Amino acid sequence: MGLPRFARPSRPLSPTAPHFDLLSSIREALQVSNISWAEQHVGGHADRTKTWRQMSWWERRNSEVDDIAQGYADELIATDDTIATNPKFFSEPCAIYIDNEKVSCLALESVDEAVVLPELMEYWAAKGRLAPEHFRLVDWLIVHRAMKSLKPAEQRFITKHTVGMCDVGKFR
Repeated sequence: MGLPRFARPSRPLSPTAPHFDLLSSIREALQVSNISWAEQHVGGHADRTKTWRQMSWWERRNSEVDDIAQGYADELIATDDTIATNPKFFSEPCAIYIDNEKVSCLALESVDEAVVLPELMEYWAAKGRLAPEHFRLVDWLIVHRAMKSLKPAEQRFITKHTVGMCDVGKFR
């Protein structure tokens, strides 16, 4: 059988896919391992339809891990901390952090925003176009949706018009 499907080099992982960090870390660990790995599907929640004695060894391990995961989720909920930390994995070659939080997949808009936005806010504040305290008053999600609904040429026109770079001989 060989490596699980997601770990096979013939199936490239996309950095923008969910759980890219975990999947690429598992792939790396499997590829450098001296152990010969075999793929086996284990049906989930076998404990709902079978007794402990009826379950296979793998189904029992799956049930145990489910219980541990549920306990951890309950602990997070009890402490009102519903977002678990995302640590750097031992075989993860590199990681990107935004505001001290590790990013699990490369969402280009989030990375771009973290890199560009602070400098952009300073620039527009210095130009007197939008004060830093006003940035939070803008519904950026609606602006994003509206801009994405336009053709690229219209997006450029709106952007230029908004910042005062209009075809009227004036640029602030």
